[in-house]
Amino acid sequence: MARVLCIPDLGGVDRKVKFRAWHASPGDPLTPGQVLAVVETSKAAFEIEVEAPGVLMKRLAEEDDDIPMGAPYALVGAEGETLSDEAIAALIAAAAPTETDAPAVVPEAPPAEEAAPSPTAAVPAARRKARAAGIPLESIRPSGPRGEITLQDVVRHLSGASASRAPSDADGGRVDATFLDLIRADRSAFAALSSAMKVHLYRLHGADLGENVQFGPGSLILAGTIRLGDGVTLRDDVVVECESIEARAMTYFGPRSSVRCRTALFHENVFMVRDVEIGGGGHRDPTSSLEIGAHGFIGENVHLNPCRGIRIGEEVTISRNVTVMTHSFAQSTLEGFPTAFAPVKIGARSQIGINCVLFPGVHIGEGAVVLSGSSVVTDVGAGRLAGGVPAIDLKAARRELSKETRRELARQIILDFATLLRAHGRGVEVKEAGQGIVLEVEAGASPALLVYGETPTDITPPVAGHEVCLVTLEGSPPENGGAVRIALLQKTIRGKAGPLAESFREFLRKRGIRLEPRTWTYRGGWI
Repeated sequence: MARVLCIPDLGGVDRKVKFRAWHASPGDPLTPGQVLAVVETSKAAFEIEVEAPGVLMKRLAEEDDDIPMGAPYALVGAEGETLSDEAIAALIAAAAPTETDAPAVVPEAPPAEEAAPSPTAAVPAARRKARAAGIPLESIRPSGPRGEITLQDVVRHLSGASASRAPSDADGGRVDATFLDLIRADRSAFAALSSAMKVHLYRLHGADLGENVQFGPGSLILAGTIRLGDGVTLRDDVVVECESIEARAMTYFGPRSSVRCRTALFHENVFMVRDVEIGGGGHRDPTSSLEIGAHGFIGENVHLNPCRGIRIGEEVTISRNVTVMTHSFAQSTLEGFPTAFAPVKIGARSQIGINCVLFPGVHIGEGAVVLSGSSVVTDVGAGRLAGGVPAIDLKAARRELSKETRRELARQIILDFATLLRAHGRGVEVKEAGQGIVLEVEAGASPALLVYGETPTDITPPVAGHEVCLVTLEGSPPENGGAVRIALLQKTIRGKAGPLAESFREFLRKRGIRLEPRTWTYRGGWI
């Protein structure tokens, strides 16, 4: 049956698009995934793809037309289908945008009365975002004018699904307001106190601080609720000003970093290098919030503007000089200049390259990679590589490895580690041992030994050395007295690490292999 295609919600702030090109003519067959048309917003050009098979019956827009979001642009039907002018006009009228410019649901050919949409009816942009995030449409609450799922519905669902527990009075850590006023009255005097004294005073006045919390010279927190887990470190001149902050175990705030927003939640082992700025315009807005997942890495000179909320998944790497904006404006919107206020979400295990800019409302899918120097104005799908100004989808972010290739890479890692140790002046002898490799490393009276095997059965228990480190590609190394055991694919380390194991752990970290239990801190070794 004939249906009208409407301009999809492209997720930006523009209410109209410029129609740039057709890629099909009336009478042409259409197949899913085929590019049908190209439109342009103030930020970028977009290819509109065919989502269901059919035949292009009529063009409803021409090149250089300005078309509202959600407006009809094409009539599609079955092969050989014909419609009267009156039927076509009725279809177009039914599909026209409402006064609020809400995206229109694509209607079927003239029914006796309009049928209610199915529970999974969704505008194309919402369908694509849900598909990229791996979320069934049935799980999303619709809010469209005809019961369809809009892009905003998917964004709200993602934010709700990913939101972790935020600080609350019921969880403790509520700080005496009078104490905070005293700090504000003489910030420099409080900032100059020793770490031990700051910890004592914060605890005395209600803050919930774990063991081994460290405050560097010049650092302080001004927040109504403060909860810091074990081993949290605030280096020199770190300033936190929030209504509530929770930083879980091993979170590290680098020198001269600042946090200014309503609520901030840092999961365990988040590492901020230095001069990280969280705040900026709108940092006191009611929606101003930040959440960074476990084991996140934030490079130097990163600026995160949480005016409308930023949610970052676990194991995300944000490289130096990245800017993430949740609002964008300059000149008057009444004079036609674009403005944008929308949250940003960065999915787990994704990577944002050096000098990138993420604009309001974008969603970076899980496992995605954004190339350095890119400007991201539209979503990046899960597992995809994107880059450019504006950023476009390029290819898959990772390649599939054969078992043999993975084995070769693992062996090369061991040999490269031996080369690095030698470069640092450490004597290393490399020996082949069946399917494995043994590194004998100078370490005083007896050598330290790193024994590698592809599987546990490939490891021959070594003679005791100064330090013994057993490494496997697949499975876990066998227990062998006090030996440290490292499983590369499982990303685990067990046992008390000495300088050899700590050096190897740091070497692996710089190749993206972060061992559990995780730490960003190199405790010292031979590299």
